[in-house]
Amino acid sequence: MNVVAVDFFREIMDSTHVDICTKNPDDYFELCNSSLGSTKLRNNSFNLKVGENVQVITISDQEPFQVYTAGMARFVCLNNRNAEKLGYVTTCTLQYVTVGDLVTLPPWDITFTGPEWANRKLAFEFRATDKIVSVHSCHYCGNKSGRMDLRGNCISCGAQL
Repeated sequence: MNVVAVDFFREIMDSTHVDICTKNPDDYFELCNSSLGSTKLRNNSFNLKVGENVQVITISDQEPFQVYTAGMARFVCLNNRNAEKLGYVTTCTLQYVTVGDLVTLPPWDITFTGPEWANRKLAFEFRATDKIVSVHSCHYCGNKSGRMDLRGNCISCGAQL
């Protein structure tokens, strides 16, 4: 099993909050600076489904939460406030939100595929970002952070690296 992938899986499962953000944050502090609204994840927010060559984490819907800063919502970010760690970042439907608006997040999935995930049930003792550090930069969008998903695609534009 890929150690980096398992560590990434743990970061997701350790998330305590979900934020909507204007920017694709590289770390927890960038997340805090670009957050438009946030809510604490409910207990049992994660459901793991295991199949042949795949594991799917379903994040349940959360209570609607208020926007505290106006701006263009572009990303949804799982994070751990206690450890100040960014867990998982994905895009959302582009929408301008104003202070006081209510945000509703429906259930959504994070899918891990490939032979390293074949019928492996990872324990939930981890508690309740396709982000892996790489030394490469994206030749298509110029993203120099080197972040890519588990399939080797650029986090910013989705191009195969």
